[in-house]
Amino acid sequence: KKCDGVRLYPLLAFAFSVTMMCVPLYSTLLSTKSSLMMNGNKLGEKFTRGRGLYEPKTVLIKTRKVLSETVEVVVSRYWEDVRWTNKLNNSTKVSVYNRGEELDYEVPGATIKLSNFPYGREAHTMLYHILSNYESLSDWTVFTQGDPFPHSPEFINLVNAGFNASSLLSSGFQCLTCQYLPEIPGGDNQGCNASNNVPVVYKISSRSAQVTGSPHDSGVADIMREHSIDTRVVKDLLLGSILKSIGMYRGQGLLNFCFSAIFAVHRDNILQHPKALYEKLMIQYFADAPSNPAGESSDKWNCSEEAPWCKGKRRAGYIYERLW
Repeated sequence: KKCDGVRLYPLLAFAFSVTMMCVPLYSTLLSTKSSLMMNGNKLGEKFTRGRGLYEPKTVLIKTRKVLSETVEVVVSRYWEDVRWTNKLNNSTKVSVYNRGEELDYEVPGATIKLSNFPYGREAHTMLYHILSNYESLSDWTVFTQGDPFPHSPEFINLVNAGFNASSLLSSGFQCLTCQYLPEIPGGDNQGCNASNNVPVVYKISSRSAQVTGSPHDSGVADIMREHSIDTRVVKDLLLGSILKSIGMYRGQGLLNFCFSAIFAVHRDNILQHPKALYEKLMIQYFADAPSNPAGESSDKWNCSEEAPWCKGKRRAGYIYERLW
């Protein structure tokens, strides 16, 4: 799973929501462009001419008190031991999406069985959860893989304490990781030890998906090349083409991102985009998904391995993980 966790986060990372104060964009949240959950703009919003960058005069910030809001931890499991979920606050809702063998131990909350179809990954789990719960999301959703600790040693403490309430919390998106793996230094030699286990927001190229200030990662380059072949899109334009296909154009530059698909996002950030957008992302995830699978329920995306179309694009999960 060597390149599993590199993640941009445009898709869910920014909501224009009911607020208490107005502040300039660049002085508060970001010094670079970003993506859909962190500061993806609403469809149809005005862009700065010629730059492909959404630049409102102000950003409305809502002061959030996480511990007084509902929190749900969504776990994407294959083989991992997820008994650690029993250490979360009793008030935290837990949903374990399980692609592996049936659990022989108790976990709090619900266990949802997902088909282990070819190339099904965390990104499919995340989209499935959003589509299944779009009208009933918790105030905060924490997405994580089954073993978050190599990427975030203090994961349980962060969640139980309300995500460490850093400056990004006011945007409705909070990265919860500080590294990919302990033996692989992050960009600019950052990592969990260097940051005292505090979440780290890294920078990544929107063309190559490589971490800035870090050695070239041939695994990431291979993923981009293979997905370029599968989608027939020039690899330097892959990330932008996905966003453009769902009505979100962005220019080239640096993106903020956090490692390993582990982050907290507010409901407002998810609901800033219509449900149809996530449906389209799900359709594009599959290698040959029918345009209108039978049935209106989101459960149609929990397809059987026997279904001839039930196969993800071989690198779609990795690419989506760079876009949250």
